[in-house]
Amino acid sequence: MDVVYPYKKNYSNELEWSIKSLKNIKYKNIYVVGDNPDFNLKATLVKPTKRAWHIFSPFHDQIDKYLTACETSKSDYLLLLNDDMFILDKTQIKNYNRGSITQHLNERNIDSYSSGLRSTMEYLKSKGYTEVDFELHIPMLVERLKLKQAIEELIPILSTSKKIMIRSYYGNRFNIESEYMEDIKNKIATPYMSTNEDTFLGDLGEHIRNRLC
Repeated sequence: MDVVYPYKKNYSNELEWSIKSLKNIKYKNIYVVGDNPDFNLKATLVKPTKRAWHIFSPFHDQIDKYLTACETSKSDYLLLLNDDMFILDKTQIKNYNRGSITQHLNERNIDSYSSGLRSTMEYLKSKGYTEVDFELHIPMLVERLKLKQAIEELIPILSTSKKIMIRSYYGNRFNIESEYMEDIKNKIATPYMSTNEDTFLGDLGEHIRNRLC
């Protein structure tokens, strides 16, 4: 499998340490699709295609980068990570879910993220699919050609500016096998952890760096 990061430069160095954490899994290539970070990147930097609809939201931009990765990689499988995800122990990669999207919405305040969840849930239901929530802050393993197919199916609705969360669309579209997991964002956990720019500069980031040194 190849590892894919959709990347927008920020003030932390999470990406550098996320890449270091890949020592705990087996992979072929690393593709960083997006901006060039401010460190010696031990990965292949790929410029996204930037289709017209990529400007509508961060969700659209991420999907555009994933489609670029699907067109760049030759591997059968891709492991999707964000720069704020870390693999702290050697582990067997498998997929997880956090319950239903409806449940997730009931636990959140109304914001841009929840509007993306809601439009994803409504679209899944309109297609007769389940609404399992795959929006966890951990890596997700996908089949490259199926991800490409899923994105291409969504292009007409993405072009209208509607937000769709690709992990949950892919997971329900292809009914992938997964186990339940509570989200680990900004928590001490194993084998995965996830931070944001601020928490990575604090105690959580120190914990991660100590584990990976």
